[in-house]
Amino acid sequence: MLPATLKYSGIIMEGCNRIAIYEREQGQGRSLNATFLYPSEHSEPRYLPGLLVGFSAEGSQQISCIRTVWEYLGKTPDLRQALAKCGVVDRQQESLPTFVEQGIGNDMTDTEQLFTPRF
Repeated sequence: MLPATLKYSGIIMEGCNRIAIYEREQGQGRSLNATFLYPSEHSEPRYLPGLLVGFSAEGSQQISCIRTVWEYLGKTPDLRQALAKCGVVDRQQESLPTFVEQGIGNDMTDTEQLFTPRF
């Protein structure tokens, strides 16, 4: 039911050794998200884990929080190549790295008391 391409505008800030991304869907502008990522201690990290808090214009518009993992594209990424790789992953056809699989799981273990990113 969603269009093939969704565009967002927003702002990215760094503070407290975290990356904060605030974005709003262009067009109707009914979805609003805040993503908080943990930067890596490595000079060339592979993945950045974090949380996305927001609501969507579709459905019930309830506030939600999900775990997320962003892939670091480097200091000078090929944006066309990166955008071409975007889309929904068919997990029956493609396998994800273990770190990503664990990092996007939205379950709670017995030892977790808060919904936090997984490293």
